[in-house]
Amino acid sequence: METIFPVIASGAVSAILAAFGCYVALTNRLTKLETMIEALTKTVEKHNQVVERTYVLERDMQTAWRRIDEARDDIKELENVKIGGTA
Repeated sequence: METIFPVIASGAVSAILAAFGCYVALTNRLTKLETMIEALTKTVEKHNQVVERTYVLERDMQTAWRRIDEARDDIKELENVKIGGTA
């Protein structure tokens, strides 16, 4: 019995220290993961802003091209009126 107690105590201490080491390692890793997630969140927010601005630019370009086409049609109509002499 006297020789078993130190072995059991040593095993228990080793198990406790191993569990504490695992806890510290997991906590450290979790902190790193949280930092990485925050960085990725910022990157995604920037990307979403670019996508939103690109959408607005594309919409504005469609409007601009439509207005250019309308202006061309108006110019052609005015040229036809001037050439035909019906003005």
